[in-house]
Amino acid sequence: MRNLLILLIAILGYASWANAQPEDLSRLVSVQYDQMLLKHALNDLQRRYAVQFSYSSDHIPLSHRVNVHRENAPLREVLDELFAETHVVYSLIGKQIVLKNDPRKPIRDPWSDPSGKMKYERPEIEILPIGSRELAPIEINLDEQVVKDQSVVLTRQDETVFSRRTSRSFLDSLNTGMPEGKRIFQASVFPPFGTNGDESGKFTNIYSVNLLAGYSGGVEGSEWSLLINTTEGDMKGFQASGFSNVVEGDMRGMQLCGGFNLALGVARGWQISGVVNGAGGMTGNQLAFVTNVAKKELRGTQIAGVFNVAGGIGAPGSTQISALGNYSHGKAGSQLGVINIAGKVERSQWGLINFADTVGGATVGMLNLVRHGYNRFELAGSESLWTSAALKLGSRSFYNVFYSGWRWGENADTHIWGLGYGIGTNMKLGRRIDLNLEALSIHLSKGKRLVHGLNLLNQVRLTLDIRLARHFSLFAGGTLNLMTSTVKDPETGNTGYDIAPYTWYDATSQSGAIFKGWAGPLAGIRF
Repeated sequence: MRNLLILLIAILGYASWANAQPEDLSRLVSVQYDQMLLKHALNDLQRRYAVQFSYSSDHIPLSHRVNVHRENAPLREVLDELFAETHVVYSLIGKQIVLKNDPRKPIRDPWSDPSGKMKYERPEIEILPIGSRELAPIEINLDEQVVKDQSVVLTRQDETVFSRRTSRSFLDSLNTGMPEGKRIFQASVFPPFGTNGDESGKFTNIYSVNLLAGYSGGVEGSEWSLLINTTEGDMKGFQASGFSNVVEGDMRGMQLCGGFNLALGVARGWQISGVVNGAGGMTGNQLAFVTNVAKKELRGTQIAGVFNVAGGIGAPGSTQISALGNYSHGKAGSQLGVINIAGKVERSQWGLINFADTVGGATVGMLNLVRHGYNRFELAGSESLWTSAALKLGSRSFYNVFYSGWRWGENADTHIWGLGYGIGTNMKLGRRIDLNLEALSIHLSKGKRLVHGLNLLNQVRLTLDIRLARHFSLFAGGTLNLMTSTVKDPETGNTGYDIAPYTWYDATSQSGAIFKGWAGPLAGIRF
């Protein structure tokens, strides 16, 4: 058993060491590329030999066609041949081969072989000045029988050879006259059983119909499949499947499926799925039953049943709506969910809990945490609860107030204290002068225990704030108070507590609840 354990550890250790080894440019590879797009050649090397390339599609001529034929040649020589007619240079960094564009790199003449010699002999052509010789008409005796034998007899309009063609020939005829690498129509059961055969990845199709699964180099029209569509290049148009659509390049148009939509490049348009939508960058709209992900940036709208993610740089006009939560690493326009997280919010956040670095509008929720927002702690005194402390978190447009207050009695059983929650807004009147408007609801208790039942002190506060230093200010103002209670004071037997210096409103409902209203002063300091 011990030997078996040692052997297992050794195997796992070797596997980890092998996976950590960098790419070897001297490894032997075999390729046969005839007028193949550089992008497809790189994908072929990556797929067959696990060669990891890293590059920007904006700087590498991926549409350049290459001709490379090598058998058991070092990878270095194959790459040199592959990039010989371009400005592309490469370097090995760890396990990746990084490609860059270097305008200073010399380019090989496309009519030369790898050794630099011409592939053909230039014919000697005598160039004569115009008018240097007289051109006489050519006289040839034509044999009438030869002319008759070589004549082409055209069929009548009503004659056709369609019935003698196979379905494959008919599909091929549709592609007559199409540019290199493009097909008007292709049909398949699943790769490679289709009209494009094992070369499906080399062609861009305008119309594509796949019974189970489809594979293509690109789409510039529409593609349909019962299960899966996979596009190695770009997709422009409409793509629909029962399970998933995968585009390795950019997507412009719409993807529709019951499971997963994925565009590794930039998606412009719509992604609609029953489970997940994913895009490298999203300019448009994502609609999913579970989750939407835009890895680089979001410029549009995400609507999900569970969660939305914009992992890169968000856009000011973006909107995220979900039942559970939203995350945007950069800018976000608006977010609506139970939990919202964003870098900079241009408009607003609506949720139970909101997190943001900065907010241009309002964060509306039970708890708003804004790093560079309106975050204050204050100590104050008033006529009802003589001493109070409050924590205010959020933005200037909307912030939360977490409140606690005390009123001393003759002993511990007669102390009145309260815990409350409120909301507020701050308006700047000048460089150092602010105006705060707040609404609070405070539950009152007496003695050492929390009192159960309706026993609330509701307040509307208006205060003037004068900033004396960067993190210190004084404030003063007034409050409108309304105490509502059905709790009887055990000492007096009266309903509610005697905390009002006077009342301008005093009423009792038929159920026995009392209502007392008064106004009072408020002053304190803020940090």
